[in-house]
Amino acid sequence: MQKKNIFEATALTINQALERRGLNASLSFPDRRYNYPKIGFKIDKRQNPKVSILIPTKDRVDLMKKCLSSILKNISYDNYEVIIIDNESVESQSISFFSSIKKDRRVSVIRVEGDFNYSRLNNIAASKANGEILLLLNNDIESIKVGWFEEMLVHALRPEIGCVGAKLLYPDGRLQHGGVIVGLGGGAGHSHKYAQGGSLGYAGQLSVARNSTAVTAACIMVRKQVLHGCRRT
Repeated sequence: MQKKNIFEATALTINQALERRGLNASLSFPDRRYNYPKIGFKIDKRQNPKVSILIPTKDRVDLMKKCLSSILKNISYDNYEVIIIDNESVESQSISFFSSIKKDRRVSVIRVEGDFNYSRLNNIAASKANGEILLLLNNDIESIKVGWFEEMLVHALRPEIGCVGAKLLYPDGRLQHGGVIVGLGGGAGHSHKYAQGGSLGYAGQLSVARNSTAVTAACIMVRKQVLHGCRRT
């Protein structure tokens, strides 16, 4: 019998596992130099869940415009809403922008008074959100390619997944976030921080979706029922 090469053997093993589990997914290798398989899960069109994107901000309309325009441009999924959480903006440019952007049916703005508190602002917005999936997003995040939203969503819909983070880059292209390692630096730290954006990472960790102990809330997708289940008792 002819011996299979490592890619064929890996693909056979993973595809059989996906079939046994009844999962709708495809297998690929992002870089054929390495045996780092990528499993592409597919959204069940019968689900079509609504996603609510929550973005806290106070003024800084320059950041907000870039963030919002990149989102609206690079999301191909159609069932979503954006909720801008205005935390006491006072600049006239901000007020004017919020007033004009509400003309887009996908976008709404809620004003929340009081000192900045990331958790409080997002909890208030989550209570008003129509989506069963929430995406918490910092106002300085800018989408640079199509597909990131859908990639996060397919994993957020999986019942065994708690939440989903994203690969985030600094403006100079170096890695800012590739997952959080608890215990790093005495508390917690970002995996592969400052690595080049195109780096595969240790054992290909930056080239494929993988499990992580924690992720940053700068860009995190979670089912609303999971968020509600985290309330203090």
